[in-house]
Amino acid sequence: MVNTSQIANRFNKVVITEQPDKEWPLCPEYEGLAQIVDMTELKEYTTEFGTKEKFRFLIELNLPNKDGKNWVITSAPFTPSKYKMSALFKFAGDIGLDASSFTIDQFAGKFIKVVIQHTVPDKNGKVFANIKGSFKAKPEDTFVSTYTPKETATK
Repeated sequence: MVNTSQIANRFNKVVITEQPDKEWPLCPEYEGLAQIVDMTELKEYTTEFGTKEKFRFLIELNLPNKDGKNWVITSAPFTPSKYKMSALFKFAGDIGLDASSFTIDQFAGKFIKVVIQHTVPDKNGKVFANIKGSFKAKPEDTFVSTYTPKETATK
């Protein structure tokens, strides 16, 4: 199990307020550089296997929105598990971390490549922007962050 309570001050651990009726702006489709800038607190989710505690990473894209700040999106929820079949284990390996020995601290500030794609409209016509792929970035790939911890990520 990944110890999320003893994280050095590398993440601010933001709390994202659930606002189910809010219309979040739709992040454009994107393929390119991004940075893991923060994570959420653990939150209980009901799954087919019972209640699980999960968190999300906040990922800043190298893509300005209409306000001139870069888009910040949330990852899918992760259980804090290093089990080799866990989504967090796979994500760590995909972005170039040693999947067998990573720590949460190693995600903080990590530059990665992502592919963001829109879903087919649901029965209500709503479209979502999902992370369809995440990959290791080259060491020289960086950009200047516009993220401030007071922001709320789009969901």
